[in-house]
Amino acid sequence: MMSLKKVLIVSTVLCFALTGSTQAEIVGLWRFDSDVDPQPDSSEYGNDAFAQGDAVSWVDGGGDRGGAMNFAGEGDQNPVGWLEVEDSDSLSIEETGITIAAWAQFEQFDTWNAIVSKTGSSAQNKPSPYDVYTHRGDGRVSFYAGEASGAINQVNSLDSAAVEEWQHIAMTMTEDGEVLHYLNGEENGDGFIDVEFEPLVDEDMPLFIGSRMDGTTNMHGMLDAA
Repeated sequence: MMSLKKVLIVSTVLCFALTGSTQAEIVGLWRFDSDVDPQPDSSEYGNDAFAQGDAVSWVDGGGDRGGAMNFAGEGDQNPVGWLEVEDSDSLSIEETGITIAAWAQFEQFDTWNAIVSKTGSSAQNKPSPYDVYTHRGDGRVSFYAGEASGAINQVNSLDSAAVEEWQHIAMTMTEDGEVLHYLNGEENGDGFIDVEFEPLVDEDMPLFIGSRMDGTTNMHGMLDAA
Protein backbone atom coordinates (compact mmCIF):
# COMPACT_ATOMS: atom_id res chain seq x y z
CA MET A 1 0.00 0.00 0.00
CA MET A 2 1.33 3.44 -0.92
CA SER A 3 1.93 5.60 2.14
CA LEU A 4 0.81 9.21 2.49
CA LYS A 5 3.02 12.26 2.36
CA LYS A 6 1.81 15.19 4.43
CA VAL A 7 2.07 18.69 3.10
CA LEU A 8 1.90 21.54 5.59
CA ILE A 9 1.60 25.00 4.09
CA VAL A 10 1.61 27.30 7.06
CA SER A 11 -1.14 29.90 7.26
CA THR A 12 -2.20 28.67 3.86
CA VAL A 13 -2.65 24.94 3.41
CA LEU A 14 -2.05 21.79 5.37
CA CYS A 15 -2.56 18.75 3.20
CA PHE A 16 -1.61 15.16 2.38
CA ALA A 17 -0.23 14.05 -0.96
CA LEU A 18 0.29 10.49 -2.11
CA THR A 19 4.01 9.79 -2.39
CA GLY A 20 5.08 10.01 -6.01
CA SER A 21 1.83 11.70 -6.99
CA THR A 22 0.79 15.29 -7.67
CA GLN A 23 -2.58 14.68 -5.99
CA ALA A 24 -3.10 16.19 -2.57
CA GLU A 25 -5.73 16.07 0.14
CA ILE A 26 -6.00 19.31 2.07
CA VAL A 27 -6.11 18.78 5.83
CA GLY A 28 -5.78 22.41 6.92
CA LEU A 29 -6.49 25.65 5.06
CA TRP A 30 -6.46 28.98 6.92
CA ARG A 31 -7.44 31.80 4.57
CA PHE A 32 -7.20 34.71 7.07
CA ASP A 33 -10.01 36.45 5.21
CA SER A 34 -11.57 38.13 8.24
CA ASP A 35 -11.06 39.16 11.85
CA VAL A 36 -12.47 36.10 13.62
CA ASP A 37 -11.38 33.73 16.35
CA PRO A 38 -10.81 30.94 15.71
CA GLN A 39 -9.43 31.35 12.22
CA PRO A 40 -11.40 28.63 10.41
CA ASP A 41 -9.86 25.67 8.67
CA SER A 42 -11.45 25.36 5.24
CA SER A 43 -10.46 21.70 4.86
CA GLU A 44 -12.73 18.85 5.87
CA TYR A 45 -10.64 18.18 9.00
CA GLY A 46 -11.77 21.11 11.12
CA ASN A 47 -8.27 22.11 12.30
CA ASP A 48 -9.35 25.60 13.39
CA ALA A 49 -6.62 27.92 14.72
CA PHE A 50 -7.30 29.78 17.99
CA ALA A 51 -5.54 33.03 18.90
CA GLN A 52 -3.39 32.87 22.05
CA GLY A 53 -1.54 35.69 23.82
CA ASP A 54 -1.73 39.43 23.35
CA ALA A 55 0.65 39.90 20.42
CA VAL A 56 -1.39 38.33 17.62
CA SER A 57 -4.01 40.15 15.57
CA TRP A 58 -5.66 40.11 12.19
CA VAL A 59 -4.58 42.83 9.73
CA ASP A 60 -6.79 44.05 6.88
CA GLY A 61 -4.90 44.27 3.61
CA GLY A 62 -1.67 42.75 4.98
CA GLY A 63 -0.02 42.22 1.63
CA ASP A 64 -1.16 41.54 -1.91
CA ARG A 65 -3.16 38.54 -0.75
CA GLY A 66 -5.59 40.44 1.46
CA GLY A 67 -5.86 39.78 5.20
CA ALA A 68 -2.92 38.54 7.24
CA MET A 69 -2.05 37.53 10.79
CA ASN A 70 0.29 39.93 12.58
CA PHE A 71 2.52 38.41 15.29
CA ALA A 72 4.57 41.54 15.97
CA GLY A 73 2.63 42.99 18.88
CA GLU A 74 3.18 46.67 19.70
CA GLY A 75 6.92 46.91 19.20
CA ASP A 76 7.70 44.20 21.75
CA GLN A 77 11.21 42.81 21.69
CA ASN A 78 9.83 39.31 22.09
CA PRO A 79 6.07 39.36 21.42
CA VAL A 80 4.00 36.53 22.83
CA GLY A 81 1.14 35.59 20.55
CA TRP A 82 0.36 32.70 18.27
CA LEU A 83 -2.35 30.59 16.68
CA GLU A 84 -2.92 27.19 18.24
CA VAL A 85 -4.52 24.16 16.59
CA GLU A 86 -5.71 21.24 18.68
CA ASP A 87 -3.81 18.01 18.08
CA SER A 88 -5.28 15.58 15.58
CA ASP A 89 -4.12 12.55 13.66
CA SER A 90 -4.22 14.61 10.46
CA LEU A 91 -1.33 16.76 11.75
CA SER A 92 1.02 13.86 12.52
CA ILE A 93 3.88 12.63 10.31
CA GLU A 94 5.09 9.62 12.27
CA GLU A 95 5.17 7.44 9.15
CA THR A 96 4.87 9.97 6.34
CA GLY A 97 6.59 12.85 4.59
CA ILE A 98 5.59 16.48 4.91
CA THR A 99 5.71 19.79 3.08
CA ILE A 100 5.55 23.11 4.94
CA ALA A 101 5.14 26.47 3.24
CA ALA A 102 4.14 30.01 4.15
CA TRP A 103 3.89 33.54 2.88
CA ALA A 104 5.88 35.48 5.45
CA GLN A 105 7.08 39.00 6.16
CA PHE A 106 9.75 39.17 8.88
CA GLU A 107 10.58 42.28 10.89
CA GLN A 108 14.03 41.17 12.05
CA PHE A 109 16.35 38.24 12.64
CA ASP A 110 17.81 39.37 15.96
CA THR A 111 15.84 36.47 17.43
CA TRP A 112 14.36 33.27 16.04
CA ASN A 113 11.08 33.49 14.10
CA ALA A 114 8.81 30.48 14.50
CA ILE A 115 6.64 29.68 11.49
CA VAL A 116 5.06 26.40 12.53
CA SER A 117 5.81 23.95 15.30
CA LYS A 118 4.65 20.68 16.77
CA THR A 119 6.90 20.20 19.78
CA GLY A 120 6.83 17.75 22.66
CA SER A 121 5.50 17.68 26.19
CA SER A 122 8.69 16.07 27.51
CA ALA A 123 10.99 18.63 25.81
CA GLN A 124 9.10 21.77 24.89
CA ASN A 125 11.92 23.24 22.81
CA LYS A 126 12.40 20.18 20.58
CA PRO A 127 10.37 18.91 17.62
CA SER A 128 7.83 16.20 18.14
CA PRO A 129 7.76 15.62 15.31
CA TYR A 130 8.51 18.87 13.36
CA ASP A 131 9.54 22.52 13.62
CA VAL A 132 10.18 25.29 11.08
CA TYR A 133 11.73 28.61 12.12
CA THR A 134 14.38 31.09 10.97
CA HIS A 135 17.90 31.27 12.41
CA ARG A 136 18.78 34.05 14.81
CA GLY A 137 21.24 36.40 13.13
CA ASP A 138 21.16 35.31 9.49
CA GLY A 139 17.54 34.44 8.69
CA ARG A 140 18.13 31.02 7.18
CA VAL A 141 15.15 28.71 7.45
CA SER A 142 15.57 25.52 9.49
CA PHE A 143 13.47 22.38 9.34
CA TYR A 144 13.73 20.12 12.36
CA ALA A 145 12.27 16.66 12.78
CA GLY A 146 12.62 14.22 15.64
CA GLU A 147 11.27 12.67 18.78
CA ALA A 148 11.24 15.44 21.39
CA SER A 149 13.53 14.33 24.23
CA GLY A 150 15.30 11.86 21.92
CA ALA A 151 17.15 12.24 18.63
CA ILE A 152 16.44 15.16 16.31
CA ASN A 153 17.58 16.05 12.80
CA GLN A 154 18.02 19.45 11.15
CA VAL A 155 18.25 20.69 7.54
CA ASN A 156 18.88 24.39 6.83
CA SER A 157 18.21 26.51 3.77
CA LEU A 158 21.17 27.90 1.82
CA ASP A 159 20.06 31.51 1.39
CA SER A 160 18.45 33.66 4.03
CA ALA A 161 14.95 35.03 3.95
CA ALA A 162 14.57 38.80 3.64
CA VAL A 163 13.17 41.36 6.07
CA GLU A 164 10.29 43.76 5.49
CA GLU A 165 9.08 42.13 2.30
CA TRP A 166 6.68 39.32 1.50
CA GLN A 167 8.25 36.07 0.35
CA HIS A 168 7.15 32.50 -0.09
CA ILE A 169 9.00 29.94 2.03
CA ALA A 170 8.57 26.20 1.60
CA MET A 171 10.25 22.90 2.40
CA THR A 172 9.41 19.30 1.72
CA MET A 173 10.52 16.01 3.25
CA THR A 174 9.74 12.70 1.57
CA GLU A 175 8.79 9.63 3.58
CA ASP A 176 12.42 8.51 3.08
CA GLY A 177 13.75 11.66 4.71
CA GLU A 178 14.97 13.67 1.69
CA VAL A 179 14.52 17.40 2.37
CA LEU A 180 14.34 20.31 -0.09
CA HIS A 181 14.04 24.01 0.82
CA TYR A 182 12.46 26.62 -1.48
CA LEU A 183 12.46 30.42 -1.47
CA ASN A 184 10.02 32.19 -3.79
CA GLY A 185 9.67 29.04 -5.85
CA GLU A 186 13.40 28.41 -6.31
CA GLU A 187 15.31 25.52 -4.71
CA ASN A 188 17.23 26.77 -1.68
CA GLY A 189 19.13 23.89 -0.13
CA ASP A 190 18.70 20.19 0.55
CA GLY A 191 19.59 17.54 3.08
CA PHE A 192 18.49 14.31 4.72
CA ILE A 193 16.52 13.39 7.84
CA ASP A 194 17.35 9.88 9.08
CA VAL A 195 13.80 8.71 9.69
CA GLU A 196 14.75 5.03 9.57
CA PHE A 197 17.22 5.00 12.45
CA GLU A 198 15.82 7.96 14.36
CA PRO A 199 12.03 7.60 14.03
CA LEU A 200 9.77 10.59 14.35
CA VAL A 201 7.63 10.61 17.46
CA ASP A 202 4.47 12.67 17.92
CA GLU A 203 3.67 13.40 21.57
CA ASP A 204 0.20 14.60 20.59
CA MET A 205 0.70 18.26 21.50
CA PRO A 206 -1.03 21.15 19.69
CA LEU A 207 0.23 22.67 16.44
CA PHE A 208 1.56 26.22 16.89
CA ILE A 209 1.55 28.83 14.12
CA GLY A 210 3.84 31.77 14.85
CA SER A 211 5.42 30.29 17.99
CA ARG A 212 6.45 27.07 19.74
CA MET A 213 5.57 25.29 22.97
CA ASP A 214 8.58 26.93 24.67
CA GLY A 215 6.87 30.33 24.41
CA THR A 216 10.11 32.12 23.48
CA THR A 217 10.63 31.29 19.79
CA ASN A 218 8.06 33.74 18.47
CA MET A 219 7.31 35.14 15.03
CA HIS A 220 8.24 38.81 14.51
CA GLY A 221 6.13 39.85 11.55
CA MET A 222 3.18 38.55 9.55
CA LEU A 223 1.97 35.34 7.95
CA ASP A 224 -0.44 35.46 5.06
CA ALA A 225 -2.59 33.07 3.07
CA ALA A 226 -2.04 32.54 -0.63
